Amino acid sequence: MKVVTEVQNPLQVFAQMESEVRSYCRHFPVVFAKASGHTIWDAAGRDYIDFFAGAGALNYGHNNPVIKEKLIEYLTKDGLTHSLDMATEAKEALLQRFDEVILAPRGLRYKVMFPGPTGTNSVEAALKLARKVTGRHTILSFTNGFHGMTIGSLSVTGNRTKREGAGMPLTHTLSLPYDQYMGDAMDTAAYIERLLEDGGSGLSLPAAIRAQAEIVPRVDPVVYRNESTSSGPLSAEQLSFYEKNGYLNLAGFFAPVEVQYFRDEMKRLWEENSRSDRKEVIQEPESKEVRSIFAVHRDNEVFRQLSRDPRLIAMIEQILGSAVYLHQSRINYKKGFTGKEFYWHSDFETWHVEDGMPRMRALSCSISLEDNVHYNGPLLLLPGSPLPRSNVFMVYNSVENRLVAPFSGQQPRPDYIATRE
Repeated sequence: MKVVTEVQNPLQVFAQMESEVRSYCRHFPVVFAKASGHTIWDAAGRDYIDFFAGAGALNYGHNNPVIKEKLIEYLTKDGLTHSLDMATEAKEALLQRFDEVILAPRGLRYKVMFPGPTGTNSVEAALKLARKVTGRHTILSFTNGFHGMTIGSLSVTGNRTKREGAGMPLTHTLSLPYDQYMGDAMDTAAYIERLLEDGGSGLSLPAAIRAQAEIVPRVDPVVYRNESTSSGPLSAEQLSFYEKNGYLNLAGFFAPVEVQYFRDEMKRLWEENSRSDRKEVIQEPESKEVRSIFAVHRDNEVFRQLSRDPRLIAMIEQILGSAVYLHQSRINYKKGFTGKEFYWHSDFETWHVEDGMPRMRALSCSISLEDNVHYNGPLLLLPGSPLPRSNVFMVYNSVENRLVAPFSGQQPRPDYIATRE
């Protein structure tokens, strides 16, 4: 006799009662019961690591205990949970704290707009704001983008299936090719710029692009001038050059005997750390040769004295307009032929986001210790001055610009990379 067992569909209730407009749940054929941190449990008690995380919204995890405690406390006190856009004590506290932590340290004077609690609400608000401010209607969007399921968000979404869900024409938008959409040979950014610049392209000026290109004024000064500026070692001409170009190239600053002294110590450190597993020692990914050594001002007497050289400090304090301290130091070794490249990058974004440096009141001092020849991996860092990568690199920060909590909300980088004291 055969025994027939009917398998119950765990999503049967949802299939019978809920609209066909369901998406994510179709990929997860279980009913979930509870969640904590990065773990969720289904109704049968099986646990899962939640990489989905609310499509990225749950960056603090499910039911974070600190947030949960505050929410329960707020509800227990009968705090308002629905107030539309009316003024409440909770909103007032949020705005004040947001200004203290985010806006004020950056010198920003922005207004805060509260849309609905979803990503598509924010997109809709941005579209309306751009059109309202500029008086123009067309929005440029990019191929393959997805921005939400409301009408405005669908109009700037690239996915054909999602767009068809609108059930109506999606107008006043133009989809343009994103990076490498047309292949490696085509610079899509240049293509878009040409369309915008050429009055004969047939493209109306879109809502969120300035009618005329303009240079946005720098918020922070380059040279922090005060009553002591004119008495420093740098001339008025040198300060003006630095202010205009952002660098000074001081060839022959150190005597040959001093340079050789630093070279010898750099070589000794390279040999001493050739098999080191210290966290301060960075190795080449394949050869495992020493690539960089961090915190040399802290751990090595020769480079500690170099970092405090009165000739350097006087110039740096003249530019930054205050006493300074060393934010970071390292030696970079760039081996000829085999040394891996150092990619070009801008430093302040990292110091700001990951270290918590409030303003651009800092500067980098790179001391080249090698002759520049074609085989030792030079990098054109300064116009007219190819700089080899065997160098001492030090970052000085104003004492009036000391680090705060990282502006990314992440944990600070370790102190051998970013000095916090």
